[in-house]
Amino acid sequence: MKKKPSTQGRVAWHGIPVLIVRAMRITVFLTLVCVMNLHATVNSQETKLTLHLKDVQLSKVLSVIQQETDYQFLYNDEDVKNAPPVSVSVRKATVPQILAICFKNYPLNYHIEDKMVVVLQRAELPNIAVPEKVPAPLFVVKGKVTDESGNPLPGVSVGLKGQSRGTATDEDGNYSLTLENGNGTLVFSFVGFAQQEKAVNGRSEIDVVMVKSVSVLNELVVVGYGMQKKGNLTGAITQISGEQIADRPASNLQQVLQGAVPGLNIQAKTSSGQPGEVIR
Repeated sequence: MKKKPSTQGRVAWHGIPVLIVRAMRITVFLTLVCVMNLHATVNSQETKLTLHLKDVQLSKVLSVIQQETDYQFLYNDEDVKNAPPVSVSVRKATVPQILAICFKNYPLNYHIEDKMVVVLQRAELPNIAVPEKVPAPLFVVKGKVTDESGNPLPGVSVGLKGQSRGTATDEDGNYSLTLENGNGTLVFSFVGFAQQEKAVNGRSEIDVVMVKSVSVLNELVVVGYGMQKKGNLTGAITQISGEQIADRPASNLQQVLQGAVPGLNIQAKTSSGQPGEVIR
């Protein structure tokens, strides 16, 4: 039998043995594969896009990113379909940067896991803190209302002009009124005193001195059952001065008025003689 000649020690290329040449070729091939894989991975991580999209569906933006990069997107078609349109205009931006722009102040949110991007409703994403709505701070204005002599005036009406919000002073003339802000005008009114208006202008304390109004007093009439304005009275009114009755001889007020006022008839209740009876 003819023996196959041995290749051990055989010189194949420029004096280098065949086995060494083969090993060199394999090493070079593996090195090139590793370099290509590394280059592809780096390029995928550093892929930068230039986009100019205005008022388009979110699915359009995600589709463009998916075509140009290795990123994949997982989302509910109904969520994305019903979401408002987005606008993005970037130049050489990475995928995370583009997503941050698209989802800013957006009803949907996203989560990146390696090259997979999951789009969900904000309520479905775990550990997302939704800030509570902070109520607008209220503005409180307070003060004291007195007359010209410095005496406190209880029962003074204090209101915000043009609105129904208001309060009244207490027995010491103090008031406190809560407003939405430091603007507006306070209106102070009290029987027998001229109405006053004070602009708040951000002041938290406003003191007021009420001034008596002669014109207001002249419009009021004191009757036997209280005090009313002349325009609200339905009966006849007769006025008598002190000079008219000063010289009339009488032992009591009833006798003084009797006959001094036309049409006035005063009848005094007589005593029955019962012990402890009070004559009215």
